[in-house]
Amino acid sequence: MKSSTLKLAVLLLIANFSLISCKKGHVLPEDVSVHVDHGVITQDLALYYTCASCGGYLIKFDKDTSVIYHTFQSLDNFGITVNSKFPVKATIGWKPDTAIKVPHYITITSIKIDN
Repeated sequence: MKSSTLKLAVLLLIANFSLISCKKGHVLPEDVSVHVDHGVITQDLALYYTCASCGGYLIKFDKDTSVIYHTFQSLDNFGITVNSKFPVKATIGWKPDTAIKVPHYITITSIKIDN
């Protein structure tokens, strides 16, 4: 009898610790892959080593001007349209675009236009 009671107590103790250690919150973890950098946004025209029909925008960050990043997403929600005066200097929140398996393609998460 003592053996089965001891086993049951240990099992309940383990189950209790498992339930206590679980965190069930509605707050999602912060995305650590989002970067915020100052840079310059230009339209993707044939001037920058890409095709004129590709479209999208090119971003060159101040921290490393040797790399040109590319995005296909519309920046209308951030106040930048095809009619904006380019180049646009801005503080840009971005993360690598995982849907496109080519280096230097990014997804813009936020833009604050610098004056």
